[in-house]
Amino acid sequence: ASCAGDGQLWDISDPANPCTRDPSCHTHVPNPFFVFFHNAVFTWDGEVVGFTDEWGGGSAHGCDGPQDTRGNTYFYEVVEPGQPIGPPIERYMIARPQPATEECTTHNGMFIPVEDRYLYVAAWYRAGTSVGDISNPNGPADSAPEVAFFDAQGVDGRGMADTWSSYWYNDFVYAN
Repeated sequence: ASCAGDGQLWDISDPANPCTRDPSCHTHVPNPFFVFFHNAVFTWDGEVVGFTDEWGGGSAHGCDGPQDTRGNTYFYEVVEPGQPIGPPIERYMIARPQPATEECTTHNGMFIPVEDRYLYVAAWYRAGTSVGDISNPNGPADSAPEVAFFDAQGVDGRGMADTWSSYWYNDFVYAN
């Protein structure tokens, strides 16, 4: 779960009585770079969880490229709820710097289910939609490479993209 101030992994093996408060069956996911844990996504095989940081709720700051630690998605190896989680194994920030006047922060997304790879697709508000490959984690100091993007600057005559969410479904990526 993304719980505003932190990420958490819960034991919900008993759906009628999920264990969300007992420390023995849930794990807090701390991250000093986060402002707002917005959503959580799991890889298709359940091995990795990613948490998105809606930095400032979409404040206008621009994305300053892969070295920027604001508004990223950080990825962790999944642990059993109640066990301590390790440090991030990867992070993702779009590689394309954006104008400082644009809202640019990771928002709603998911993993694309492809065999032997972890491709993460997400919306970036006015920076459009991006696909990152986190298949070969390099550690939190490095940002995973961007492998595809669509940034609809002025395509519809209304100005910037304002992409709220981007999801994969049946071989296509849909954005709104």
